[in-house]
Amino acid sequence: MSKNEVESIMGIPAKSDFYKNVEEWHYCKTGYSGADQFLALYFYDGKLIAKKNYSVTFSEAGAYGSCENFIKRGNYREPEVVVEIRSR
Repeated sequence: MSKNEVESIMGIPAKSDFYKNVEEWHYCKTGYSGADQFLALYFYDGKLIAKKNYSVTFSEAGAYGSCENFIKRGNYREPEVVVEIRSR
């Protein structure tokens, strides 16, 4: 799936990062039951190569607020396929 196709379905990401040849998009939903929910999407050459769901609890964030403030915290980990591409 291309970045354009993902954006047409999901909308604009809350945050995007670019490291080496991998672009990372983050989407989030602020939780009211103790944890914010996140989806990280990874693109290589404009194509989706991996996705990862993760969450961030209040105790991990250390504060309340919009989920956009807590991206890449909590149980966030990169998928192995991204680590392999980045280590070339």
